[in-house]
Order: sequence, then C-alpha cells, then structure tokens
Amino acid sequence: MTWVVFDTPREDAKRGPLSTTPKKMAQLPPANRKSTVVGEYVLGEEIGKGAHGVVYKAISVLTGAVVAVKEISVRGLDEIASTALTLEIELLKSLQHENVVRLIGVVK
Repeated sequence: MTWVVFDTPREDAKRGPLSTTPKKMAQLPPANRKSTVVGEYVLGEEIGKGAHGVVYKAISVLTGAVVAVKEISVRGLDEIASTALTLEIELLKSLQHENVVRLIGVVK
C-alpha cells in the first residue's frame, strides 16, 4: 500500500478556495477506519474515490494540519504501471502552482 499526502485547499477571501494558507489546529470528524494512522497522519472520513484509490481527510498529529491522504493499492501492479505511478509521484513533488494541490509526501 502506498499513501500519498496532499495539502488541502483553504478558503481565502483574496485567492478563493484554492489557497493553501494554513489554518489553526483543526479537529477531524470521527474516523470511519477506526483511527487508522499513516505515518504522522490520523485518517478521518472518506472524501473521494477513483480508479486508483480512495482519498481520506486526515490530520497531522505533529502539526494539527488537515491534509488529504490518497490510499493507492500497489498490489497487482505490473512493472509498467508501477513505473508510471513512481513517475507521477516524482512529477507531483516538483510541481508548484496555485491551481495544483501541493504534494506533501509519500508513506509506504
């Protein structure tokens, strides 16, 4: 299992909903995964689902920052798909744009 951690969009009067300015310590709603811990993050509710994984709202136990954590199952991926996933993660690490959610890190 690979977990990809993204910053979460914040509301900002100047920049609108895509701003990633940190807010005060946040509290997660009750977890539906019995408080699953991934690295420094405690998973909360599921906020999205796609072909390659499930996205959860999470909170850092170190900073209190609210993040989005995408669970990607790497089981059953062939070599080409695994390489494509690695390349996509590397690309996301290097992107810095106000309209792209920032990749914080990867937990394997």
